[in-house]
Amino acid sequence: MLRTASILALAVPVVVSCTGSSPGSDMGAVEVAAEAGGRADAPSGDQLDTHEREQDRSTPDAGAGDAPADAACRGGACPDAADASGDGCLPGACPDLASDPCANGVVPSGVEATLAGGGFLAECGGYGVELRPEGVGSLRIRYRGSAAPHDQSWAIVGQGEPSGWSHGFDGHSFHVCLEGGTVARLELPGCRLTIEDPSGKLLFEELPGGGYAETPAPGREPPGPQRSLTLLSPPGEGLYGFGEKTGPLDKRGLKMVFWNSDTPGYPVDMDPLYQSIPFFVGLRAGTAYGLFLDNTHRLTIDAAGSQPDRIRLVADGGEIDLHFLAGPTLPEVIDRYTELTGRPHLPPRWTLGYHQARWSYYPDSKVESICNEFRKRDIPADAIWLDIDYMDGFRSWTWSPVGFPDPKGLVSGLAGIGFKVVAIIDPGLKVDPKWDIYQQGLAGGHFLETTDGVPFVGVVWPGPSVYPDFTRPETRSWWGSLTPGVTDAGVRGIWLDMNEPANFNAADDHTVPGNVPADGDGNPTTMAEVHNAYALLENRATFEGLLAQVPDRRPFLLTRAGFSGIQRYAAVWTGDAASTMESLAMSFTMLMGLGISGVPMVGSDVGGWTGAPSPELFARWMAVGSVSPFFRTHVATGTPDQEPWSFGVEVEDISRLLIRQRYRLIPYLYSLLRQAAITGAPLLRPMVFEFQQDPATWDLSFQGMLGPSLLVAPVLESGVQEVEVYLPAGGWLDYHSGALLEGPATVVRDVRLQSLPLFLREGAVVPMGPEMSWSDQEPVDPLTLELFPGAAPTSFPLYEDSGDSQAYLAGEHALTPLTLQRTPTGAILEIGKREGTFVPPPRKLRLRVRPVDHPATAVAVGGTQVPPLGGYEALESASSGWWWDANDRSLWVVLPDQAGIVITMTYDPTPLPVDPDVLVPVEVAVPAGTPADSTIHVATSAAGWAQQPLQWVQPGGLAGGTVSVPRGHWFEYKYTRGDWPTVEKWFGCLEATNRYAYGQAHPTKKDAVEMWADQCGE
Repeated sequence: MLRTASILALAVPVVVSCTGSSPGSDMGAVEVAAEAGGRADAPSGDQLDTHEREQDRSTPDAGAGDAPADAACRGGACPDAADASGDGCLPGACPDLASDPCANGVVPSGVEATLAGGGFLAECGGYGVELRPEGVGSLRIRYRGSAAPHDQSWAIVGQGEPSGWSHGFDGHSFHVCLEGGTVARLELPGCRLTIEDPSGKLLFEELPGGGYAETPAPGREPPGPQRSLTLLSPPGEGLYGFGEKTGPLDKRGLKMVFWNSDTPGYPVDMDPLYQSIPFFVGLRAGTAYGLFLDNTHRLTIDAAGSQPDRIRLVADGGEIDLHFLAGPTLPEVIDRYTELTGRPHLPPRWTLGYHQARWSYYPDSKVESICNEFRKRDIPADAIWLDIDYMDGFRSWTWSPVGFPDPKGLVSGLAGIGFKVVAIIDPGLKVDPKWDIYQQGLAGGHFLETTDGVPFVGVVWPGPSVYPDFTRPETRSWWGSLTPGVTDAGVRGIWLDMNEPANFNAADDHTVPGNVPADGDGNPTTMAEVHNAYALLENRATFEGLLAQVPDRRPFLLTRAGFSGIQRYAAVWTGDAASTMESLAMSFTMLMGLGISGVPMVGSDVGGWTGAPSPELFARWMAVGSVSPFFRTHVATGTPDQEPWSFGVEVEDISRLLIRQRYRLIPYLYSLLRQAAITGAPLLRPMVFEFQQDPATWDLSFQGMLGPSLLVAPVLESGVQEVEVYLPAGGWLDYHSGALLEGPATVVRDVRLQSLPLFLREGAVVPMGPEMSWSDQEPVDPLTLELFPGAAPTSFPLYEDSGDSQAYLAGEHALTPLTLQRTPTGAILEIGKREGTFVPPPRKLRLRVRPVDHPATAVAVGGTQVPPLGGYEALESASSGWWWDANDRSLWVVLPDQAGIVITMTYDPTPLPVDPDVLVPVEVAVPAGTPADSTIHVATSAAGWAQQPLQWVQPGGLAGGTVSVPRGHWFEYKYTRGDWPTVEKWFGCLEATNRYAYGQAHPTKKDAVEMWADQCGE
């Protein structure tokens, strides 16, 4: 996309008389440039005739919000900044500037006002600095060195129109003040730039004397110097984001390279990886700001790694073209960054489900078998993915006539059991004179060519291959026209891989060489500039092609490589990660880093791509996947099976529970996705995003927030029995058990293989759905709201629509504000009026309010009392009513879903001083032949392994009861028939390990005994 070039008009000198004097100085005149202050309608210098010029000298244009230029120096002389004497306005000499540095609208000599762009260009002796306000809190800072001006950006789509800004000169420094109070100050002479927030806190500061430099780069191709900018960074400043980078959340102390690279099985300290997003958020003493370096050449950002007090940005080509984004909060910075580079695309709702992939499921019968196995085992799943073996000889946009002879029939059959199909596409196209797509590409001039004018040939999966030039508009259109190759079969998503672009030839440095020419959208360039943008433009071409071919359906793309702005088109996964616990821990942090880099729909390959994870590693990765925005298992060829049932019964059961929990969260996650499409806010976000003023959150890498209300602390180490979790100030509720905790505190939680510590934040409103086998299996009914009222009102916008069509853009959606508050007599939930034309089907609304430690006395809807119910089971059948669950410490309310109502719940909100024990319900199926006159017992670690009798539910078949255990803690247990000689055994009389369960009231723990010890030998 072309970015409007700034017009470098020569400033018109204006004589301003200083009416006062200062000690030791004579009254005099100063020449200042009084331009239009950013007015787009002001004439350029060559449009002014002599009369207009004289008129301009006498009555300079003040511009929007600017004071007249003759207000510059009331009370003191202000010599020209370029005056050899070096004098300037003395302190106190310009009282207007003491309170407002932009009060006079003066542009000093040496600074040009760029009329059409609303910006300014300062001459700095060998280079220039351009400052251009772009909107509220956003400033473009462009260093004009020896490179020819280049006004093209593939990342930026949303430059805001400057408004409400002003400028001025105080004799020492030229100031640009942005709407919102951010002030940029350019010292003259020297051109040292600093930026302050409204309170005067420095957020951006070049080295004294200026931080820009050009240095020789021998052997660089194409030839030219490196350009760099060095900024001061105080100790303790946090540096977050940078896209897809390994290491801790706070990247301070790292030196990072931005060059998209194919790195299969990469180690935990690998750099660079697949994505290049040269954007970061700085946090100085609790105040956030952002910097985006808009340059697609190879970059290096030294985040105080080489020198502890400096950040150095280095570009191997192009310009240092920065965008400063004011905060003061991280959400505001991300909002401004995604306004600049494009809002995230809202994908279909089904993409939030579970996805299964491997390289490769082949042939089509294997694909069908895998999908049928998910349904047979009652494990929810939404999508099956096809890797490169579905193609005809690895040719993109084709199907293997042997392995997939009827793709349309395959896809249709899978749709009948709730599976969508996603197919991989690679940009490297096979050199095959008999292939029509190759011939089309040659005829249309769509392939990258060498300087000799012949297609560049690399090597990828098909063998010798050519690469489309996605910087060419005609090529993007042609590529988009190829999408029916998969969409005509009913494929619902496209997976773009190998798009760094990858090349197996080591002689080419495993990519397309930098000297290969590229169209550059009509501005001829080379792959040295295009490399990092290649995948971004491929995604754009594919996205636009899908929209053209299937206009009523939302495109879904997953990409391996990308650049800033990739969120406009695609989800991102962290590539070919190794199957190690260290890689799992790194991946969780990477997902949060990508989230605060403007990419909300992110995930990792569950289990790792290199294959052969242990059962423990797969279970732990499944837990991380269940709270990742994008949730997919994927593994390399030649590795053991990596489906949820491939690691034994225990891991299969854990996977099923985690996936079911994920599906219940889809209404919450989908609402977060819609928020991301509006503000860029990540779904999985680091703690600092929500708790910026708490220094204890600034460097937390291994726990995070899923939206505003759920704290997630997955287990990321092997063999551990306990984890530490930091809880910021306020109340926190163990999501599963209802145990109440108070922050700020670091708490220790015992864990087992099944553990995924989750905590509800005080004020939480979390909409949830029922368990489903796939996301659109049926309408959401009931809609459950998990509520944890706080003293201050909190609100969450529930977003709903059809789930896959584009009609939501025309208003066919429903946005329902849900506002919750604790009161001295209980709690109030207000369900606001819905915005939009989408009307959800009739359904039951179910509220779960926690903690409620004392009996509730009443529930009213709009002043009308709701009847009390007799128990939990009655909630399932009643259309309206409430029940206080003492064991769960909760108040349950059911009623028909409706908008525009207020629900008042009356109870004593005072929590008990200590969490009471919980009665955990258990139910066990016993082996055939178990005497009906015997009594089944359960022995628990919580009770010192004492035998506790259960009651027959079905004599000789099913027994049940409850066990009292500490709330929110794990316990171990076994079943017997009353004594240890009858303890349960596994088949073959193998010793059964202890069972374990969590101290929670719901759901019932259901087990089955395989055989009794006294049956052995019979």
